[in-house]
Amino acid sequence: MTESNERSYSAFVGVLADVLDELRIEYGFAGSLASSQYGEPRQTLDADLTVRLRPSDAERFAAAFQATDMYADAETIREAFGYRNPIPFGVIDPRGGWKADCYLLKDTEYERAAFGRRRELPYPPAKRGQVWLHAPEDVILMKLDYYRISQGVSTKHLRDIAGMLANMGRWDRPLDLDYLNRWAAKLQVIDYWEKLWDEFQRKVNSSSRET
Repeated sequence: MTESNERSYSAFVGVLADVLDELRIEYGFAGSLASSQYGEPRQTLDADLTVRLRPSDAERFAAAFQATDMYADAETIREAFGYRNPIPFGVIDPRGGWKADCYLLKDTEYERAAFGRRRELPYPPAKRGQVWLHAPEDVILMKLDYYRISQGVSTKHLRDIAGMLANMGRWDRPLDLDYLNRWAAKLQVIDYWEKLWDEFQRKVNSSSRET
């Protein structure tokens, strides 16, 4: 494989969005891709996204990505519908070494609320020049949940959230604290969130005094 045949990460994400748009499958990127758009960029080899799929979509989903020199397995996708816990299925790009972890949209109160709050942000590598991302509040909540599940080991999620908060000034709308606090309590991550928010507020107040 020559370097010219390799696909960059940004091109990989663009192809993901293009294929899903062409298939008319609703999606929303989360994870480090979304937190990098809202906050500080972080190097990653994967992309996390939620997709609204039916079992009957498995074959055309896999075939469409295989047509772009990526790999997706229809049987693995169908199996994902039977899992009780959210286990993703993959879309792999051997040309760049990238991977997308695709989570099926679950019929829960929170997932319905979060999916309905997605927003489109500019992304030039995609054909439409835009991709769907989960709203920053939901990216924060998801990362807090990942941190909870890791039992405090995956501190990268907390760093990603801190980077997002530090860059709120360039968002197109203010942080919805009522929404964040309500769902942080319901998702049992309120203690983590309150600590992060207090630390952020202290930094802001300290900077204000220095200036």
